[in-house]
Amino acid sequence: QVAGRAGRGVLGGRAILQTYQPQHYAIRAAAAHDYMGFYQQEIAYRRDLGYPPFRRMARLLIQSSSPQQAKSEAEYAAKALRQQLVQLEMTGNAELIGPVPCFFGRIDRYYRWQVILRATDIVTPLRELDIHANWYLILDPLDVL
Repeated sequence: QVAGRAGRGVLGGRAILQTYQPQHYAIRAAAAHDYMGFYQQEIAYRRDLGYPPFRRMARLLIQSSSPQQAKSEAEYAAKALRQQLVQLEMTGNAELIGPVPCFFGRIDRYYRWQVILRATDIVTPLRELDIHANWYLILDPLDVL
């Protein structure tokens, strides 16, 4: 999008992208304006790894002003979800990641932990989960930062 905007003026323009991975398929496809090539590679990776649109994701974000409370609640949430997956006989179809600290482990005064669920059916195991006031459930998140 930046490159497209840079070239709109009378004099044209160019965009420079700095990367540690110039041979990465996304960089090569963008440089070549190869949208279909990017899509084919990305969709293959998503199919192989079980990412959307082939499986759904749910991100349970836990925030607290206490780092210990954020961690313990994330552990509690993960344990409850694991029990649900076992009870529903979904362990072969679902993957639970975490609890782990978020990439941005603290924002303002809140410590942040997360649990991520990947499965073809994310609604059923979440139905019985008692969501606390400082928990945030994001279905099919755009990022997990």
